[in-house]
Amino acid sequence: MIKINLENLIDEAENLIKSEDSIGYNEQALEQKREKWISKSISFLKDNYSDSVLTTDFIKESEKLDKSYSTLLGILKGLKDVEDEIDIE
Repeated sequence: MIKINLENLIDEAENLIKSEDSIGYNEQALEQKREKWISKSISFLKDNYSDSVLTTDFIKESEKLDKSYSTLLGILKGLKDVEDEIDIE
């Protein structure tokens, strides 16, 4: 089983965003994958960064009807940058 970490979540989001650009991609299947990714991300953030303002920001953005997956991805990348700076594994 693959352990969920920020890097995996970031890679998955980048692949989902690339899928948006694919002509003829099943929109309903893509939306299901997006929602699954959001759920995994929120679970991971709550488990590992429950006190972080970035976790709160991610959850708020994910609840919007017109949510931006690029913004959600950016929040995870920002958290990864902080992790890298303080050298958390």
